[in-house]
Amino acid sequence: MHCVIFLDMAFKPFLRTDSFTRDSSPKISIRKKHIGFNAAFVKIANLQKFSKVKIEVDDEKFKIGFRFDNEGGHHALALFSDNPSHRTKATGATKLFKQHPSLKKFQSSRIHWIDNLL
Repeated sequence: MHCVIFLDMAFKPFLRTDSFTRDSSPKISIRKKHIGFNAAFVKIANLQKFSKVKIEVDDEKFKIGFRFDNEGGHHALALFSDNPSHRTKATGATKLFKQHPSLKKFQSSRIHWIDNLL
């Protein structure tokens, strides 16, 4: 193995373009197959104590709502940690997108948390 260092050259930092900076704003991410809740959202909404989410959609007003609890029920989806830190949560949404195709245009977007969501 060889290591070559040029001491007379000015170093330039490597800038990653394949990642995004984390921020403290609560966000909901609508991904290809999941809906994700970032760490700030999990903390503010106290999602660590919930294991289920029920999703409601108003197609006419183009709104989506979330009800978090621990009761199953026929329409509840599992709420799970989506990274090793367990600070973020997600739920599967493939069937939701099939039933509500209008939501697909929001996939891969980040939606800011709305005060009246809780």
